[in-house]
This record gives sequence, C-alpha cells and structure tokens, in this order.
Amino acid sequence: MVAGRDELLSGSEDNTMKVWDAQTGEELRALAGHGNTVMSCAWSPDGTQLLSGSGDKTLKVWDLRTGQQLRTLTGHRGWVAECAWSPDGTQVVSASFDHTLMVWDARTGEEVQTFSGHYPRATECAWSPDGTLVVSGTRDYTLKVWDARTGAQLQTLMGHSSWVTACAWSPDGTQVLSCSDDNTLKVWNARTGEVLRTLAGHGFTVSSCAWSPDGARVLSGSHDTTMKVWDARTGHELLTIAGDQSPVVSCAWSPDGKELLSGYYGKTLRVWDAQTGHELRRLTGNGEAGVYACAWSPDGRHVLSACTDRTLKVCDAGTGEAVRTLEGHGSLVTSCAWSPDRIHVLSGSQDRTLKVWDSRTGRELLTFSGDQGVISSCAWSPDGMQLLSGSWDHTLRVWDARTGSLKLTLANLPSGQSAALDFANNRVVWASPGAWLYLAWQFYDEDAKRLRVLPAEHFGPLPGSRDGDTGDDSAKS
Repeated sequence: MVAGRDELLSGSEDNTMKVWDAQTGEELRALAGHGNTVMSCAWSPDGTQLLSGSGDKTLKVWDLRTGQQLRTLTGHRGWVAECAWSPDGTQVVSASFDHTLMVWDARTGEEVQTFSGHYPRATECAWSPDGTLVVSGTRDYTLKVWDARTGAQLQTLMGHSSWVTACAWSPDGTQVLSCSDDNTLKVWNARTGEVLRTLAGHGFTVSSCAWSPDGARVLSGSHDTTMKVWDARTGHELLTIAGDQSPVVSCAWSPDGKELLSGYYGKTLRVWDAQTGHELRRLTGNGEAGVYACAWSPDGRHVLSACTDRTLKVCDAGTGEAVRTLEGHGSLVTSCAWSPDRIHVLSGSQDRTLKVWDSRTGRELLTFSGDQGVISSCAWSPDGMQLLSGSWDHTLRVWDARTGSLKLTLANLPSGQSAALDFANNRVVWASPGAWLYLAWQFYDEDAKRLRVLPAEHFGPLPGSRDGDTGDDSAKS
C-alpha cells in the first residue's frame, strides 16, 4: 500500500496481480498473464501503469485502466524477485535470483543495462578489540571492514576463491584472520586490506579460526576432521590435531592460551594441550546433541556450546559435566558468545532470533527479533554494551544489549555496494557511491497526485557527510 492512495496492489502465488479498493477491500481488477508466482509489483510514478515481476523470469507492464498487458520484459535467467520504476517513469529496474540487476526502457521493453553481482549473505562477524570496527565475511568470497559508529565501509578484503566461513581480529586490532571454503586461511592488514599471509594445508573447507590470546599463533578447524595451529607471523604450520572422524565445526583458545577447544558434528567437545596436541579431556555434557558452535568463558571455567537440539549448554571446563541447559529457541542454535563480564551469554538461531541469557540461572532475558533472516553469527562489543549479528538476509545488525533496540543495519548490496541504515529514524547513515541504485523511498505526493520514488542519495548523507536528515516525514524505507 502507498500512503494517500485509495487503491492497493498485490501479487500472488496464483500467478495474478490484483488491484483492491483500500477502503472497502473490494477487488477492482485481476491481471492474469504470468506463468508463475508474481513476486513483486509496483505503480508507475503517474499512477497509470503497473509493473510486475514473476517466477516465470519475466516482468510485465500493464495499463491500470484497462488491465491490458502492454509489454513483456525478458532477459533474466532466474525468478524476478524485485522491481521498481525510475522516478521519471521512463525506466524500470529488476533484481533476480540469477544474481543480476537489470535496467529496462519502460516504453520499449528493451534492456538498457545489466549489473552483475549478488546479495552476499553476511555469514560471519566480529568486533575489533577496541570496539570501533566490525569485520564481516560473506558468500561473495570477500570480507568487509566497517566503522562500528558511522556504519561506513572502510575496506573490502578480496583474495579468497570461495565463500568466507569465519573471521577474527588479532588481539592488537591491526590484522584480520579469515578462513574459507577454499580450504585456506588468510591474514590481512585491517587498515590497507592487503593479504599478508595465506595458510594452506587443510584438505577441505576450513570452518572456524581463532587467534591465540597473545596473538602469536592462530588456530583453525576444518571439515577434513583436523585442527591446525599456525605461527601467525610466518604462516608456518606448527601442529596438526586429528581427533575425530567428524568435521570440526568450531574451535577456540582457552583464555590463558594453554588449551584448545574443538566442537564436532559428532556430538563431542574435546580439550587439547595447545603445545603438544595431546587430548586432555572430553566434555560430555552435551549428551546426544550435536555441536554447532562453542566458546570458552572469559575466566576459563566454563564452556558454552550451541547445539542442534535447539538448546545451549554450559559445561564445566574441568570436568566436562553439564552445569546448565538454556532452552527457548525454536530451531537449531547456530552461534553463541559470552559477555565480557561472563554473566550473560548470547545466542543466534535458525529461528531468526537472538537471545540474551543469564549464564548463572539459565533465564532468558531478552529476545531480539524482527525482519531478518537466519542468524549465522553473533558477538558482544568489548564493553558489553552492544551486540552484533550476521544474517542470511545480507545484513549485519548492531543492537543495544540492554534494551534490545536495533541501532544500525549494515547492508551488503549488489555489485559490491553497501549502506548503513537507521530504520528507527528512516535515515541512510552512510552509503557507497552506487548504493542509491538499490535504496529508495516511496511516498504519495498530495500536490502532484502521484507516486514519487526518490533515490537514497536525495536524502543522504553520502560519503564525506557527517550527518543528515531524511527530509520528508512521510518517506519510508
């Protein structure tokens, strides 16, 4: 629905688009012609034509008054998920599951331009030690470094040949460690984006990585069933630990750097000597639940695991016995983290929520939910005041840890573009130069009696600006 109009437009799985009376709910017109679900629809700026995008891989332009199909736009190789008119009504733009964005001439139906790229999932994220920066890993094979306060994207780290599975900051905050489905780890200069070292030796996907507390070594876990310890300065492999026939899905250093923790799909947590690689003990408190992620408490006394049975479990790091089970998620728990003061724990789940828990009582304190995808990663800020989540909806989100309110959304956009959005105030905090192609506000201009679509750059601020305003109160993202 567009504010100020008396009619509504909808697309449906019955392959039609319908126009409705907004006051009475009466169906005014049904437009049939697509061969699959109508995924998206839009009014032309002057209100006389309609645009639809469908699972049949086409777009169609319609005459609103007669319901006649005026032209069909063909060229996408995948479902057309989104479509929109240019502000002057002469062009339309479409986004497709074929990972392209296409611009078309609305009068002739001819393709004007194609932008290759895709909405990469923000699969992993981490705060810098001083809390000023955030790094994220995505499925477009890159990492991005963001300013945690302004949302500005500072660097794009390019070098992996497959999707990034995990990332971590060096203790001094000058370097970033990443691992990938390309079977390697990379060490990056966080300021320049330069690849400093590539660590090769695993035989399959490297699923997790971590710096030692002193920054001298790095740890990796792989689906080849091994963990490896590396010299962070030279990249030389120091130790290989083969402890199970199951893929390693998570690994971590103890706070004192003397022990290693590994989590497996095979339902076990194991503790190892970081110098010799000898197994020290097994933590059996998970019972029959598989492990998806694990973390040491800041004091080293407990281990937290995210489990496939929809729970988190707190185990005694010394005895391996279960101390507490945290229940409340509606699906597999994908990630977990301790607060800096070890009083609280954070979890993310396939049920699309984040939860904060009291680690001492197991009580659920806060649930963070909203219009977001599966949560794939989560982290606390170093001061414990903010939370970070990475989601399959292509965003990173910064939350207030005390209230649960959303503070900032960092969006990965097609063709390498990005933006920082403040949805609470309908404001673009920061955007890359080409991001306006993918961001827009729609509102009904009462004076002109027409729908207006304004690009995000109309409101700003764009790079170089310090602050800005969305302008019209009726604008909405």
